[in-house]
Amino acid sequence: MVQFLIGFWCGCAASILVGSIAFSGKIKQYKEERGAESKKDVKPERTEHCPNGTSVLLVDDSKLSRTVMREILARHELDIFEAGSGAESLRLVKEHSFDLIFIDQHMPGMNGDETLQYLRERGGVSVDVPVVAVGSTVRKEHEEAYRGKGYAACLGKPLQENRFNEILARLLPKEEKDEQPADFSYRKGLTNFDGNEEVYRETLVLFADLWEERKEQLRQFLEEENMPEYAILIHAIKGDARTLGAEGLGELAYAQELQAKAEDAEAVEKGFAKVMSEGDKTAKYFKQMYS
Repeated sequence: MVQFLIGFWCGCAASILVGSIAFSGKIKQYKEERGAESKKDVKPERTEHCPNGTSVLLVDDSKLSRTVMREILARHELDIFEAGSGAESLRLVKEHSFDLIFIDQHMPGMNGDETLQYLRERGGVSVDVPVVAVGSTVRKEHEEAYRGKGYAACLGKPLQENRFNEILARLLPKEEKDEQPADFSYRKGLTNFDGNEEVYRETLVLFADLWEERKEQLRQFLEEENMPEYAILIHAIKGDARTLGAEGLGELAYAQELQAKAEDAEAVEKGFAKVMSEGDKTAKYFKQMYS
């Protein structure tokens, strides 16, 4: 039964979850299977070769930092442009329109704040274009202060890919932006894994990969009015969702679990579509952000 593949989540403390030998083996196997695929999936870095794509501008005097950001962005369908200074970025914004801009805070000549003001006032960059503050002294907990300066988000150095992807998912103008799961908290989910980002992110993708199979099993149990099996599987999904920080899906699954345990197939059927929709959104979001 697929519900038992990650069933250790249900009713277990986070420390026990992360330390599970069986699950660690599953993650190791899963990573090995995905390893070759992930390398093949990395798309070549582009600059001006996709005029209909989403454009991102990287403003940083450090070529190494720009290279690291490009490597992360290469996994997305994006046009990537680079500027080594605030002055160079002004030239680019006059020649191209951008959907997202990253600005390093500590550059010679114009610093990050000065560059942002320069681009808004002299470059015609609309306030609707989100700008991200980047720097070695930048921390996520400073985001509110940076928003007061006109930034949409902030990103610390050394760069963490999960945080980078989180910002992309939130700020890029894609349809998926409106398809985020209800009440999802990355921070809460990460806490449940004792801050182990690698295991947490691999588990998010594993949940997404298992979703289609689990969804079809739920559908089959419902058609057969097999409420005991339905209750077992939806219970596992509830526990997984809550552990991962997907509170919206967790609450919907919990309501269905109670209905299934009460053998109320009619009530389960009424709420089935809503659970499937939220599960689809959650799986899609996890896959896009953390694959």
